[in-house]
Amino acid sequence: MGGGIGGLQHFGHKVSVFEQSRELREIGAGVTITPNAMHALHFLGIGKRVANEAGPTEAYLIRHFQTGDVIKVRASGHDYVERFGADYHQVHRADLHTALADVVHRNDPDCVFLEHCFDSLSQSSEQVVATFTNGRTVESDVLIGCDGAASKVRASVFGDELVKYTGQVAFRALLLMANVPASIKERPFAMFVGINRVLLHYPLRHRTIMNVLGVGREPTWQEEGWRIPAEIEEFAGLYSDLYPPALQLIRGISPGSLFKWGLRDREPLEQYSKGRGTMLGDAAHPMTPFLGQGA
Repeated sequence: MGGGIGGLQHFGHKVSVFEQSRELREIGAGVTITPNAMHALHFLGIGKRVANEAGPTEAYLIRHFQTGDVIKVRASGHDYVERFGADYHQVHRADLHTALADVVHRNDPDCVFLEHCFDSLSQSSEQVVATFTNGRTVESDVLIGCDGAASKVRASVFGDELVKYTGQVAFRALLLMANVPASIKERPFAMFVGINRVLLHYPLRHRTIMNVLGVGREPTWQEEGWRIPAEIEEFAGLYSDLYPPALQLIRGISPGSLFKWGLRDREPLEQYSKGRGTMLGDAAHPMTPFLGQGA
């Protein structure tokens, strides 16, 4: 259940993917693909395509939140190849999804079923039966839940467990490069580090758009979802003492294109499988969007 990357087709298994969305469409913003993930994408045969979609990656700057001074220069993509055997890239999430979906459909054009929201399951020693909110039931040998940190499959297999708010809220947006301040455009790969706040920006699609991500502290959070509309003044207000060109970057976000979500977490499972049900990705071991490992 869900769209996690499992690689089962690659090993010759017959797989059906049940996704609750109505369509596979362009959603999300930027995502960092670090060398460990690039190795996996190369293994699946789409690493080169994803790298070509992203464009070249330069050395990354760690900058002072208020002054903009460079604190540290991280290695470039070529250095990562020498050290880890693969490059790293920042790619539009939609480009990654499209590359994955294309290879899945090439293996089996009829394996993805949209508008299927998981409801419950039952299992025996011979099979597992999944029931969806649209009334459909599906029998299979195994069921893999890759439906995120708030996984309903995990709750059905292992029992429900509260997903905890971490006290952090994230904002994200995409800007056309024409709306990016010149000094930011000159150094497009950077992270501004401050007390209880960070701001990250990097270009996507061969520097035609800029991805912006800010993570700060908020004591309480009630809303669910990772695509909650946010006001630019709310974002700018939390970052009012940010390095002025970077604050100008925030203010250059087009109205209606800024979103926010509360970061939630839960303890990883000690074992991923129980009977014929197993967990994959955030359903098994949630990751917050830090150290480039959130995706």
